[in-house]
Amino acid sequence: MTVALGLVKKEVPPAPTYKIGDYVWYDTNKNGIQDDGDSGVKGVKVTLTKPDGTTKETITDADGKYVFEGLVNGDYKVAFSNLPEDYEATVTGAGTDASLDSNGLSAEVTIADADDMTIALGLVKKEVPPAPTYKIGGYVWNDADKDGIQSLDEKGVEGIKVTLTMPNGNMKTVTTDADGKYVFEGLVNGDYKVTFSDLPEGYVPTLTGQGTSSELDSNGLNSDITIKDADNMTIDLGIVYDAQLPSTGMSQGIGYILFSLLIISIGMTLISRDRISVK
Repeated sequence: MTVALGLVKKEVPPAPTYKIGDYVWYDTNKNGIQDDGDSGVKGVKVTLTKPDGTTKETITDADGKYVFEGLVNGDYKVAFSNLPEDYEATVTGAGTDASLDSNGLSAEVTIADADDMTIALGLVKKEVPPAPTYKIGGYVWNDADKDGIQSLDEKGVEGIKVTLTMPNGNMKTVTTDADGKYVFEGLVNGDYKVTFSDLPEGYVPTLTGQGTSSELDSNGLNSDITIKDADNMTIDLGIVYDAQLPSTGMSQGIGYILFSLLIISIGMTLISRDRISVK
């Protein structure tokens, strides 16, 4: 009797494979948690670095979802890029449910006999800090000693109109307070002009540019100012009563001058006649 043995190739089952994936969404309330009403973000690039160092790429679909399939056990890295302009990653690790939080722009993932479909990214609109702003201001004072320099015993003048011409040509107006002070706030870098008006009756500007301190002198009725990353609180005006102005010599009204000329003219004529009569 003959006994025969037949051999067949063993069927080796394929190694099991798994998936990594999830969702990119607009975190409209900025809480770092996927909420009802949040919408997915299409077109975000997702890169998977595999255990052997090679990479695979995909992009999120119309619903913000992505997936990498056919993965074996091992350590992986997921990285998100090509975000919509003016958006950035929301807070990570918020809440208590890992399937609903954001993992940030990159995440380390270990596959161990199971899928991981929780690697998500929330996006929020970038916070654009407001442009820094600066101030222009100063002081209007009664320059009692008419030297063009602020003295401790000299008083501020209330109610002076101050007009600021902005770089775009628009104007703002304030009046000096009870201490003679004024200020314009919220100004960006640029070229400005300050104009003082509505002086008290009988008062005129004092001397300008006196002394060595720009913080204590008078700038006159008009000043051009350039703001560049700093305040300028030195645009001041001293005023004096016109009778206090320094004299540059004796002056007379035009009527007095004409009358004097007339008298001189008549006098000369009379003298001429006298001389003729004497002859």
